[in-house]
Amino acid sequence: TYDARGNLLERLDNGKKARFTWDLYDRLTRYEDDRLTADFAYDALGRRVAKYSKAHCPPSPGAGPAWIEQQQRTLNAQYDCGQNIYGWDGDTLAYETRYS
Repeated sequence: TYDARGNLLERLDNGKKARFTWDLYDRLTRYEDDRLTADFAYDALGRRVAKYSKAHCPPSPGAGPAWIEQQQRTLNAQYDCGQNIYGWDGDTLAYETRYS
């Protein structure tokens, strides 16, 4: 489905649902599916400066905090989640730094 401005809000692919959230400037601010959530940040010039992503860790009754933390790390690595910082030189992407 799309919003009134033509932005994709929801996509269904082989039974898997993905949701998209956009700001007033039609910039993607959030992506979410069954596996992960990714949030995006922009500077005043509209350039993407950060992406923060985290895998969804299903609840596991009886699991302790150490197991849950390890499971979260495993899923984050599996889905390539973490934090990306983008640096710009004018309109040219100058660098991308990734933190897991």
